[in-house]
Amino acid sequence: MTTPPIAEVQTAVEGVPTAAVERIIAAAHPSPPDLEPRMNRRLLRLDSRIRNQFDLITSRTGWLLTSHAFLLGAIAATLNAGDSHAAGAAHQMMRSFMLITLPLIGLISSGYVWRSVVGAYHIVDKVKKARFELLDVMTVKFGYELTDGDEKDVKAGDRPPKIFPWLLGVVWLGILGFAVLGLIPKWQAAAAAFFHWE
Repeated sequence: MTTPPIAEVQTAVEGVPTAAVERIIAAAHPSPPDLEPRMNRRLLRLDSRIRNQFDLITSRTGWLLTSHAFLLGAIAATLNAGDSHAAGAAHQMMRSFMLITLPLIGLISSGYVWRSVVGAYHIVDKVKKARFELLDVMTVKFGYELTDGDEKDVKAGDRPPKIFPWLLGVVWLGILGFAVLGLIPKWQAAAAAFFHWE
């Protein structure tokens, strides 16, 4: 198969190819027969990086949902323990402390997971850009057919890992707000009884 000139390959790519693609084209022209295997190996490396980032996103989202299920269970158990007047002051203080601390843990961890997921998607976008540019060159040189999916479907599939931390953060913020508004007076009364304040 006749190798087209570099200028012809460059014009087939929207804009100017990345420096990496230019180096591949330039390095391959002295020995055209090994160009396709080298490009395929680079394509596999890019695919592997994308897959690794999606694995990280999956594990982080799974950890978020699992850990917060335990936190919500702890909140429910604390609420079911009741607020009996017969309970000691120390017990009431500990109950109030848990109802404030657990939502704080949930809120902070939601923020960290959201930031890590957004960072992973940022890396995916950069690698995808390099992958598309490489595929454009391979399509021109070797006649590959591109079968990209609908961009709307791809974006819709990327939304849940970005939205879950926000939703859980809102839930924890609401729980924390109700805890602060409802328990601070009781906490103060329990503290006064515990420390024998006037």
